[in-house]
Amino acid sequence: MYQMREATIADADPIADMVRARSAWLSERGLGECADMAEEYGSQAGNPGFPVWVLEHETDGVVGCTSHFGNESLPPWAFTEDKQAEPTLFLATTFTRPKPHRLGWLIAWWSLDRAAGLGLTWVRRGTGQEQLSRYYRRRRGGICWAWPTDAATRCSSSNGRQPGYRSCPS
Repeated sequence: MYQMREATIADADPIADMVRARSAWLSERGLGECADMAEEYGSQAGNPGFPVWVLEHETDGVVGCTSHFGNESLPPWAFTEDKQAEPTLFLATTFTRPKPHRLGWLIAWWSLDRAAGLGLTWVRRGTGQEQLSRYYRRRRGGICWAWPTDAATRCSSSNGRQPGYRSCPS
């Protein structure tokens, strides 16, 4: 069983360990590294300036994390002014333990539900690593990093993907 909850200071070490594990996984695939930032990301747990959420498994402990920000955190180089003006939940610093269970998808779906409950229109996410961005586009079939919160009711899953995930325009 998994649950999402707000991170506490006690999650700092488990988050740092998870980031190091993910960094090794990324490095093995030539997708960059982030191990040097593991302690920094861990230290954000319980810090009111960083709204960190953890995905916790009942026996494995912390297996994922993400930070939820608003429009003010959307990088201007990645989103137009019109997009920046839309009510948005922005996911940043999302990490999961390397597992075959699609934990990142679980975090994304939970975030979509949370944003809808908050009355926000969009969930957007980004990565600062170009190699990782290219990997996700190849691996996820060009899935956009923005989802409307009413996607589950507006999008069909007939394209072979989960509802709410739309292919990027070519």
